[in-house]
Amino acid sequence: MLGVSLNGCYEWLERKPSQRKQLDRLVLQEIRVDHERSDKTYGIRPIWPDVRDASFLVGRERVARIMREAGIAGHTPKRRLPTDRGQRPAHPLVPNTLDRDFTAPATNRKWVVDFTYVWTKEGWLYVATVLDLFSRRIVGWSMQSTMSAELVMSDLGMVIWHRGVPDQLIHHSDQGSQYTGAAFQKMLTDLGIECCLCRRGECHDNAMMESFYGTMMQERQCSNIPKVFTCPIDGIRPWVTKALPRSKNRCHVLNWVSGILGVCRFRQEHCLKRKVLLVVVRIGF
Repeated sequence: MLGVSLNGCYEWLERKPSQRKQLDRLVLQEIRVDHERSDKTYGIRPIWPDVRDASFLVGRERVARIMREAGIAGHTPKRRLPTDRGQRPAHPLVPNTLDRDFTAPATNRKWVVDFTYVWTKEGWLYVATVLDLFSRRIVGWSMQSTMSAELVMSDLGMVIWHRGVPDQLIHHSDQGSQYTGAAFQKMLTDLGIECCLCRRGECHDNAMMESFYGTMMQERQCSNIPKVFTCPIDGIRPWVTKALPRSKNRCHVLNWVSGILGVCRFRQEHCLKRKVLLVVVRIGF
């Protein structure tokens, strides 16, 4: 009926896979390893450079085809945004002194803050963080079930408890009611911290935190909706508190390398100061 001879049919059944098929299988193994390493969150954009780094000379479209045939895809976060119903001032309380300068000469000079939300079947879970622009690390964080001033006051209190009250510190945030409220502003004034606010409607003024939350939500929020608050907390806490992601992807390494070098430089300077102090004490000056 198909016009195929019996010998040709048996020859087709016993034929070995072509070199292209064999290479596709090896590439698929590398894709599965990289996809599992990222907790099944990576798509074609981060996986393709890793496949190339593994000495496979394949193009982007070929990797995309192999992933599509194997049913492998990255995680796309669901966007369900809550509403901030708190009162905001009609005019900015303070100017934007940071002015998108996301560099710092030393630690505890510039902190950028913000909070995001994770949907669970129990409701929204809110995550607030404080990022030091010198070390590029999260130095304080808190998680609560309400979008209140206590959420952002808790993460700031965590940093103060660990690092003390710094001098000449700029605290940069958006104009959310949690940050512009009387309780939080009084906390900043009592600690002697300079307040800095983004311009209204300018998300790029806080691009550092926006980028961090985008990566966090993409890599650490599971695709299925968690049933209880403890599910996203257990997944987010270790990711926020560690220095580098587990992946070897070059994009993450480039984003974090400046922070790691900054931390090493800061520790070397403090170690040198301690050594000099010990020498002075021993000599008796």
